[in-house]
Amino acid sequence: MIENQISSDLLRLIQELAHLFGKSGEHDNQLSLACEKIGEHLSLSRCLLFVLSDNNQAIEVAGQYADNELPKLTTHKYAFSQSTRLYQLLSQGKPLVLSEIPENHLEASYLDHLLAHIGPSESEKVIVVPLYLQDKLIGTLCMQEPVSQRGVRAELRQAGESLAQIIALAIARDQARTTLKADQQIQNTPNKLLAPEQQLAKHEQMVSSLSRQLAWERTARQIICRLHATVDKDAVLQAAVDCLGQVLSVSHCLIVRTEGSISPLVTHEYAEGDSSPLGLGRTSQFPTSAISCFKHKTMAIGELTGQMKPIELSREDLEHLSESGIHSMLGTPIGEDGAHGLIIVLFSNRARKWSNLEIELLETVANQCAVALKHAETYAQLKDQLFKMDVIGNLTQQLTNALELAAHSNKGTGELEAKRHDPPAQLSQREMEVLKLIAQGLANREIAQRLFLTESTVELHASRIRKKLKLKSRTALVKYAYDYHLV
Repeated sequence: MIENQISSDLLRLIQELAHLFGKSGEHDNQLSLACEKIGEHLSLSRCLLFVLSDNNQAIEVAGQYADNELPKLTTHKYAFSQSTRLYQLLSQGKPLVLSEIPENHLEASYLDHLLAHIGPSESEKVIVVPLYLQDKLIGTLCMQEPVSQRGVRAELRQAGESLAQIIALAIARDQARTTLKADQQIQNTPNKLLAPEQQLAKHEQMVSSLSRQLAWERTARQIICRLHATVDKDAVLQAAVDCLGQVLSVSHCLIVRTEGSISPLVTHEYAEGDSSPLGLGRTSQFPTSAISCFKHKTMAIGELTGQMKPIELSREDLEHLSESGIHSMLGTPIGEDGAHGLIIVLFSNRARKWSNLEIELLETVANQCAVALKHAETYAQLKDQLFKMDVIGNLTQQLTNALELAAHSNKGTGELEAKRHDPPAQLSQREMEVLKLIAQGLANREIAQRLFLTESTVELHASRIRKKLKLKSRTALVKYAYDYHLV
């Protein structure tokens, strides 16, 4: 029932939010109304919108909704620094279930206060969706499932990402309005106009940002075209790692197979020309615990050995990667839950902060790679079916030829047998007697004595027999008589 409500009401909710944010009015009031609409349409127990403030050193409640049975938060502002583990975790841009966030990442943060307010038993029903604006974290959208729901629905996760984008755009528009008003005030104030150099720098920054965005989009299209240019599975995977490795300028890019009961295995690899071997070739294993980092979601690990290292990696695997010279990793599943494996990018020069454009490119390539692999599987199945049909066709033709040959042989034998039992055509009784005696090897004189005829009469009968049977010699008469069992 709740899932059907989400699927049917999400579009109407988005339309109402667009209409709400399109109105002129107080920004804070709009965000509060947006929380109420989200909570009501998605049948939530609680919906909270937090926005960063004080130069990203604090986070405050910009809107909240709670059903009749739940109290609202009384504290509206919390300390929240960029140096905290929670900030770094949310900066990865992926929705998180509150129960999945490690306790040492909460560090008495605003989510820790929320957890104490709702109770630990409800943490698995709360999803935290980051809000992003120009590649920067600007806040979070927290949604709590009703009591009747067990865990967070997948539909709510997808809806949260869409709603977070709409709210972030609304905040961006409000900031743009604020900036425009400030510019107008400056322009209307004597001796406080922006210097031409400042205006030029601002325009150059905008042009540079747009150019970079267009360049990444063009690169993504080129990679997608290359992936779909073949129906060979190995060619698709190798093209993916080669393109990503070159575009991202990394040390290694790997395809790791995860299906089956065997340990994860590297099947395709891109390696930088001057990079040293890592011992992660196609026949060796990839660290098993690292798979849990990337199998169900995209994850960017900026530094493996620092304080922000992922807790999913075991100490042994961290040491193995460190000994191999790996400082940073970026990975994502190919298909749902890594049905076709994982794409993992390794960077060995130093710790690296992965940009949103790089993460988006990796996810786009992984999604298109999954589509190309399905096409390759379909082609392989069709090719196999055509091969089997061709084999069956050849066997059918051979069987048909054999049956025709057997039928023709039986027909010839039947005709010969019938011919052997048919009596000689147009021979009189006296001519039949003469033919039988000729077949017995008797001469004309002997035949004449047995039949009480003259030799000339016997020769006349023999001549007529040859003429009627269209035979030319006495030997042919003998063979004919034996063929028809006359002797």
